[in-house]
Amino acid sequence: SDIGLEGRTAEAESVIRSMVATRGFSAKIDHENGMVYFTAADDEHDEDSDEEDEYRADLAGQMQQCIDLADRIRILDADITASGRYQQISVRKEANAKANAQSGEGGEGAASGAGGGPRGVADIR
Repeated sequence: SDIGLEGRTAEAESVIRSMVATRGFSAKIDHENGMVYFTAADDEHDEDSDEEDEYRADLAGQMQQCIDLADRIRILDADITASGRYQQISVRKEANAKANAQSGEGGEGAASGAGGGPRGVADIR
């Protein structure tokens, strides 16, 4: 053996346990054949991994819902931006803002967007 533990089973097991505890992997000792099998700690399949698999599947489903919602919002945004009604309201709002700025008006109403701008999707359609 490279570490000089031949014939000293208890000492070998102690070294293996120490390595497992400090290095983030797991080991399975096969006493019958005198072998040690090392695996990454994440690869070990126990009862917790079923819960983790379920959690990951649930998280993946929620992420997919977010992606789908983002796609729907992107499509809605493109539809609204391309809408003739939205563009009319935007042009009117911009013209009103310029007129207010030239006439010296421009109080709170102009800054807040009051004065004919769309207040929601229903105003555009």
